[in-house]
Amino acid sequence: PIRDENNRAGSIMLFSLIGSLDLASIAQLQEVIPLFAPALANGSSLRDIRSHSLHINSLINNNDDFYSFLENLDREASHASRVQSIIKFLLTLFDFDLGALVIFDGKHLRFQPAAIRNGDLLTRQNQFDALFRYYRFKLDITEAAVVTSYLQKTRLCFPDLDEVRGLPMSDLDQKVLETFPDMSSVVYIPFASPNRNSGVLCLTRFNRVDPIPEHHLQMLETYCDIASEDLLPPPPGADQHSTVRLQSNPSTA
Repeated sequence: PIRDENNRAGSIMLFSLIGSLDLASIAQLQEVIPLFAPALANGSSLRDIRSHSLHINSLINNNDDFYSFLENLDREASHASRVQSIIKFLLTLFDFDLGALVIFDGKHLRFQPAAIRNGDLLTRQNQFDALFRYYRFKLDITEAAVVTSYLQKTRLCFPDLDEVRGLPMSDLDQKVLETFPDMSSVVYIPFASPNRNSGVLCLTRFNRVDPIPEHHLQMLETYCDIASEDLLPPPPGADQHSTVRLQSNPSTA
């Protein structure tokens, strides 16, 4: 273990190719290793600060566009149409190709019709909708990654699917990868709205492996929460057209 006064640093693993490490050598290492603990801990803290700084800067730069988009969203349009509009906006903003919403219908999780970034992806959109149109996910983490994200309320990010192809996974996840051999990345963002349903936003890329920065994932979580009342269907008996719950916009406060 590598520890500073706050027990923050971590651990180190050493290998020897020329023989075993004797107790005297281990004792010497235990004396020297703590000298590096403060630098390692500070480096980790600096990395966290930079990540938060990128997140804040991205929010500042994109918040106005997102709030403006929501404010001008057609409230007279159907719920399905509003969902499509929001997902298309997020696809463009975060450079994804296809997105779809998974909602809980009271018994199961089910995909809503997918949205695509542009018309060149229409074939994949039709394939995606055909694959999931009648499928109902059981609330079991072994069913699929999207169910795990929903039940554990945690985002899942696979920036390079080639790294997981061939690894153990559910039959359904395997079928998705077989149906879309050119699917290169996928992200699942769970979210909920007060007094409403809960769901998961699924975003994918095809034929390209690009980094998915942590601050982009944080922004996606924030934007899903902000737009949750338009993304999620209204509760039974509610007015068909929701009113977006715009949070206080820092730029206009």
